[in-house]
Order: sequence, then C-alpha cells, then structure tokens
Amino acid sequence: MADTDLIYTILAIVIPIGELLGIIAAVHAVMNARTSQGAIAWAISLVTFPWLALALYAIFGRNKFNGYVSLRGSRIRISIITSRILGLRPLIKT
Repeated sequence: MADTDLIYTILAIVIPIGELLGIIAAVHAVMNARTSQGAIAWAISLVTFPWLALALYAIFGRNKFNGYVSLRGSRIRISIITSRILGLRPLIKT
C-alpha cells in the first residue's frame, strides 16, 4: 500500500510539471514560429499531449535559419560593396 501511495505522489508531482512545461513551450512556439500555421500546430500539440510534443519540439521546433539569414545578408552586402569599388553593376538589386 505504501508503494502505490509513493507512486501516486510522484505522478501527482510529475504530471503537472510536464503540463506546465508544455504550456510554456506552447507560448514560446506561438511567439517564435515562422508561420501562423506552425504556431497553431505546435501550440495545440504542446498543450494537448506535452509528453510527446515536448520531445518533438526540442528536435524540430527551433529556428535553424538564423545563421543562414545573417550569412546571406553579409554576402549580399559584400557583393554590393565589391561591385561599387570595382565600378561594376551589382548582381543583386538594392
């Protein structure tokens, strides 16, 4: 009997913590998603079944394009500056 009480106590602590983490991650997903469809899908899944969705959000939910965007922007700036220095027409419209 004492073992089942301990299991119930642990579950009574762990389940609300998982739900709270799911809600926090859902807010993060809504604030940081690239599209509204993605934000809604992540929010619904994180609130509905956080145990599976938290693991999937940790893997697939982060924005992988931040470095790409900054690298692309710096290459465009370098191309424009180089073309102006050399007196050439830039390949990219400004």
